[in-house]
Parts: sequence; C-alpha cells; structure tokens
Amino acid sequence: MTTEHNVFLSRTKMPAPEEWRSAIVQHGFGLEMETGFDPDLYEGFISCKYHDQETGFEFYSEESDLEELLAEEAITGEERERIGDRDYLVTLVSDPESRSYVAAGIAAAVLCELSDGLLAPGGETPFFGPEEAIGWAKKSEPMLLEEIEWQKEERARSE
Repeated sequence: MTTEHNVFLSRTKMPAPEEWRSAIVQHGFGLEMETGFDPDLYEGFISCKYHDQETGFEFYSEESDLEELLAEEAITGEERERIGDRDYLVTLVSDPESRSYVAAGIAAAVLCELSDGLLAPGGETPFFGPEEAIGWAKKSEPMLLEEIEWQKEERARSE
C-alpha cells in the first residue's frame, strides 16, 4: 500500500532540488534529500536520510489536467477555483507505515511553501496553502512517527 502527497503549483515556480533541500534544512526538519535529479525529466525514487536513517519516496511530476480531475469528481468546482493557474502537479509516493511517509510529507510541505502551491496530504482535500503547509508538517511529524512505531509494535506482536 502506498500514499500520495500531491502539490499543485505553477511549473515556473518549481524550485531546483538544491533550493528545495536547503529550505527543508532551514525549517529545522531532520531530512536530507538527494538533489541529483532534474524535476522536469526524472521520475522515480529520491533517496533521503531522515534523522540519519535511510529512507526515500517516489517522485512524479506532470502537467495537471484540472478539467479531467473535475470531470472525475476528484476535485470540486470550488477546489478547481482555488487551484487557479497552478498548472503542474508533483506527486510524492511513500509507504504510510514507514518513515518514508514522514519524509514525503515534509518534502511536500516545503515544496508547497516554496512554490506558492497547494498541498493535498495523503492525496486528499482539503488543501493546505503555502502559509499553512509547514505548520501542518511540524504538527503531523510527531503524530506520524508515533503511529509508525505503534504499527511496528502491532506487527511484532502478531508474528
């Protein structure tokens, strides 16, 4: 099972990976993201270290087809309006039962802030705007880590 964090942004506001990584560090998150990729050309795994532990997430980007999302009822008319001219969609895919989920959430929140984007955590609305995304990540991080640890303990008990 995987989970997606989606960020709608204007293609022209997609930061370079080095700028993205630097902003993650400046916000005090314990995440070091690989920077040796071109967001325009690359799709695949981005390795990271989260508090010195290896992890990572899948990275995908594409033009956002908002009319298709609207037709599929994946977004409402109001959400379509809020997305506005954000013509690009970045999707970070991770395992919700591992630290990759936390890493992807942090990376998505920082990308949202840097690009004046809209974040759909877990691929679901409501959206968090650029002014809310970092707060969401900082609030969610400890809760997600606790949930991951609980799931590990449950799996160990059932074995």
